[in-house]
Amino acid sequence: MLRHIYIFLILLIFCLAADATETPDYTFTSYNSDFGFVQKEVMKIIQDRNGQMWFATWDGLYRFDGFSFSNYKVRPGDGIRLESISEDGDNIWMRGYNGTISRFSKHTTRIDNLPMQNYVAQKELSLPGGGIAVRMADGRVVVAKVDRNSDNISARVVFGMKGVEVKRIVVGSNGILWILTSRGVWQYAPGSGKLKRLFGGMECQGMTGSRGKSVFCCSGGHYIIYTGGGRITKRKLPTSAAVSSAAFLPGGRMIFATLGDGLYITGRTNNVERHLTAANSVLSSDRVSELEQDRFGDVWFCTNRPGVMHYRHATDELQCLNLQGEFSGDPSMWRNDMKIVEDSHGKLWLTPSGNGMAMYDR
Repeated sequence: MLRHIYIFLILLIFCLAADATETPDYTFTSYNSDFGFVQKEVMKIIQDRNGQMWFATWDGLYRFDGFSFSNYKVRPGDGIRLESISEDGDNIWMRGYNGTISRFSKHTTRIDNLPMQNYVAQKELSLPGGGIAVRMADGRVVVAKVDRNSDNISARVVFGMKGVEVKRIVVGSNGILWILTSRGVWQYAPGSGKLKRLFGGMECQGMTGSRGKSVFCCSGGHYIIYTGGGRITKRKLPTSAAVSSAAFLPGGRMIFATLGDGLYITGRTNNVERHLTAANSVLSSDRVSELEQDRFGDVWFCTNRPGVMHYRHATDELQCLNLQGEFSGDPSMWRNDMKIVEDSHGKLWLTPSGNGMAMYDR
């Protein structure tokens, strides 16, 4: 019964004491099964180009049109345990718990499987020109597309090298597919089909870009700055921990996350301005794997401890937000891969590793 009466109950409380005049107002929204959503295990949230919200759950694919939910499965009564979804305009691409990829057509509501066998997909990303890029467990990267005339799916391997582990794939704003590996970074152009190595010699597992500049997060405290003109600059933070994620802040500053040494904030000249750890701040853990940034430039992330971390760049303040209600206080339910999505209205949709879902409205 509890499972059917909860959804979206959110209460955000600041862990830091703050002046009441500086504390934003929060809107609390509660939905229940009367709206057609009864699933707690939400694994990913996206907003499509029409403004509708889509949810990957352990009970298949859900769509929210602003009023009610719709659920889609291969066959009525089937439970499709989804881990992730991506949208390319006409289609919602789904990655199942068992590593399979399937396509849901928004026009026909038909679901088709990727025409490949003996594969385990670990990540999928939509491509600006249509289709998706898929990172496979065996080190291959596959590009899949739907033919507009036949509506059939095609798939081809665009990367795969013996002894090279693919850590992450990232799609740039220009449509370039970046392949981050244990031995450097490659770039693949879907339009021309060309594959080019950018640099090697170190493991890379994170990337961010802004205004013609890309920053790659690497092992041993290193990060690589790449500009549109082809210039590559190697930098190092004062740590041996791997740099896992980064985000550009207003004023030419940056924030870096590490796997074991907290957060580093650098200035315009790449000098370290602040080093935030669990020992000197409200940071709940020194291991941070992924940063998400909203339209205001604020940074959000989750660690392997209960709560959501929020860095406010305007005040240079790190806050800990506790999600109350149906969210578990068990640390084992809070991994450091929280999904945080900002919709076109500025609302944040949060789901901490299948531990429920909340909507935060400023």
